[in-house]
Amino acid sequence: MNKLTTNFLAILTGVGLASNVIAIDELHSFSAGEAALASEVNENFEYLEDKIDDVVTGYSTLTIDCGADEYALKDYLDEARWAGRLNIYVEGTCTGEIYFNKDDVYIFDAVIQADADGAAVSVAGKTNIRFYDTVISSGTVAIRRESYVRFEGVDSGMGFELPALSADSDGIYEPSLEVRSSTLRIGSGTISNLSLKAMGASFVYINDDVVLDNAYQIWLESGSALDSSIDLSILGTAGVFSGSVLQAESLSSAEAYVEKNALIETDAISTTGEFYLADNATVHTEDLDVGSMELERGSVLSSTDIDTTGNVEVKTNSVLTTDYMTTGDLRVSTGSVLYAYETLEGVGISCWVGTLAIGDLTLTGYANEGDSSYSLESYDCNGNIDNSTLSNGSFNTGSLALQ
Repeated sequence: MNKLTTNFLAILTGVGLASNVIAIDELHSFSAGEAALASEVNENFEYLEDKIDDVVTGYSTLTIDCGADEYALKDYLDEARWAGRLNIYVEGTCTGEIYFNKDDVYIFDAVIQADADGAAVSVAGKTNIRFYDTVISSGTVAIRRESYVRFEGVDSGMGFELPALSADSDGIYEPSLEVRSSTLRIGSGTISNLSLKAMGASFVYINDDVVLDNAYQIWLESGSALDSSIDLSILGTAGVFSGSVLQAESLSSAEAYVEKNALIETDAISTTGEFYLADNATVHTEDLDVGSMELERGSVLSSTDIDTTGNVEVKTNSVLTTDYMTTGDLRVSTGSVLYAYETLEGVGISCWVGTLAIGDLTLTGYANEGDSSYSLESYDCNGNIDNSTLSNGSFNTGSLALQ
């Protein structure tokens, strides 16, 4: 009867599944002189038929029980290296770090917790790795080296633990999800406690079926891109740097930084704190509502409507374009330009070696408070303004401080 088992294995090898058999062998073995039960022989044939079906359909399927062994998923994937798609259904809670040595792996219904070093999942140089209905109960996920990963059908929610502040942080969080020189697609479900860092020309896509629950940080570096079909509501910082691009329905955060040829395009932006653009950064939006704002070193901002509770500085060859703007103190300096095509309302305006192009001008806190009958069609400011620069009537030059 040993010959029977050997023949089964030979047939499986012939259809390219010998390596699968070693990993998921369910064949019954028979010893010489031992009577074989018909039921066991039939089960062996059924097993063989299932494996042949896997070849025909293009994938293999198995169930791993982490309830019996918390390292079962990790240990299995450490050894899985063959070609072809593999579906793994998971029971119980698995301990990481889950590492992939093959492409085309689909994980279903997993709960994954971190190892002693705080890592839950790592994908490096692999394509078509997908997680369905997976929960990351603790630890981090790292996707690196030109990998392609998808989070799909995450109906139970992919819940990262609360991200930690970095050791030298100024309110900056360590990433719970890091994407480096890779692509990540988040297709559906609820992503909780997200702190995303993408770098090295990575691409992250968030579909419109996704819900972000308590997202703490978005950080893009080195030519990376985030394309979001949903509103991004961030409890902490949104940072876009070094040629990176952020596109979203809207963006709200505590603070936002756009630097070094980076770009943000969205319908609306709001921050409770600072909104900062530097080094040829560009922002296009329809509605901007921020605490304070600074543009410098060749940056460009265009927004139909701007409302700031704090001060605004436009300096060192930067350009701010808007139709309507309400602000605190406004300073335009060093070769910069402010275009306010309809109205500008502010507490005080100062300008030094810059250009103001304003429709109706209203200042508050001065003798002319509430009077919007003045206009500056264009004024190259390099000194004190005089009454002749205004299109209507007399004006107290002290109210518009051009230094």
